[in-house]
Amino acid sequence: MPGLNTATIRYYGILDSINSKLIIINGTTAGITRDKNKARTLMQNDAIKIADRIMGYAGATGNNTLSQSMSQCIKGIEKASQSVAVSRCNVIKQAAIDNLEQLAGWNVSTEEINAFNNCIITFSALLNKQTNITHIISVAKEEADQLIKKAKLFLTSTIDKGVRSFIGIKPTFVAEYKKSRRIIDLGHRHTQFKGIAISKETQQHLSNVQIEFRNHTGSVKVSSDQTGKYREVLSPDVYDMIATHPDFQPFIIEGIKILPGEIKIENIEMIPLSNS
Repeated sequence: MPGLNTATIRYYGILDSINSKLIIINGTTAGITRDKNKARTLMQNDAIKIADRIMGYAGATGNNTLSQSMSQCIKGIEKASQSVAVSRCNVIKQAAIDNLEQLAGWNVSTEEINAFNNCIITFSALLNKQTNITHIISVAKEEADQLIKKAKLFLTSTIDKGVRSFIGIKPTFVAEYKKSRRIIDLGHRHTQFKGIAISKETQQHLSNVQIEFRNHTGSVKVSSDQTGKYREVLSPDVYDMIATHPDFQPFIIEGIKILPGEIKIENIEMIPLSNS
């Protein structure tokens, strides 16, 4: 099956690309957020401390305009938007620079202003970095959506078509593919039930065990194969599972909940009728 093998490799390549986008999408910005919040706290603390000293100076010299400006800058700064907080801090910093000589008596120094400016720079840099990451994640989501569409189209137009060409020479392979194909859905709309039927007494695998899945809409039946394995694809719901065999007691599990995209494994241990 050289042609089908090549197509499958290409399909896996698309899936690998999707996974790489998902890694970006699911990547966390928690570290940046934590550092940003810490930097904002330091910046705001410095802003309030320096603004208070400037207001002390303004009050002593009767500079009401400067006093009101500083009061407005620190009013509600903790709840202000990030850009507004930076803008207010820059106003406070500039007022300190403009009045540095007069503020010496209120313990405002060049070193303190420089430290405050560094806090503003650090916070702004982290803010820009987080914005860039948000943009990168947004782009990755769009690219992942396009790749998923490409994968679905390639699966339908190429791999499905390639498998159908083997229906006359490899019918078992085609039948297994069709069964599996029902759950190859990147939207995860279906779930899969699978397992092995065995004798609880001998641990021997049991073939031809009849397995029925019942819900409020009806039932679906499947049989275990020569190796005792069974598999069935079902819509997400709550099911009762009943397994029967002429030589064994019925095996019943009620109220099994299966979720979209879930692969549920339930091995069936049958008790011989002679032990009942």
